[in-house]
Amino acid sequence: MQFRFRSRAMAILLTAAIAPLARAQFFPAPLRIMSLKGTVTVRHGAGGAEMPGAANTALAAGDRLATASGARAEVQFDNRVFQLAANTELRLAKMDSGGYQMALVNGSLTCTVVDVPSTVVEVGTPSVSFKPEGVGVYRVAVSGGASQITAQ
Repeated sequence: MQFRFRSRAMAILLTAAIAPLARAQFFPAPLRIMSLKGTVTVRHGAGGAEMPGAANTALAAGDRLATASGARAEVQFDNRVFQLAANTELRLAKMDSGGYQMALVNGSLTCTVVDVPSTVVEVGTPSVSFKPEGVGVYRVAVSGGASQITAQ
């Protein structure tokens, strides 16, 4: 009888410990603006008003981030850092897998992957998309509808 009780207690403890990990796959941590320079704007949701970006601002699906001429922004998600160059527009959407889709509408960004990520991020352009999953530095540029991806 004691053995069964201990087994049930262990099962309950394991379930309680694993439940947050399972939820993390479907509810990823938000992307955050880590730093910015110059005029950076954020629009939360499809109908949201455009507002000035600020460090530590959380971004979610449906948001738009844009940098003006001479501006830069750095966004972090999981084990990736995205550096947006001047004149760049990035839109965010949630993926079914619990990760994010980023649409690089115009401009360029550099993605640095510092460790193997635990969540999926797909970066799409008007002509191609990719998933920066391996450790490394990736540069994506969109100009006039043409896309260029460079992996270092």
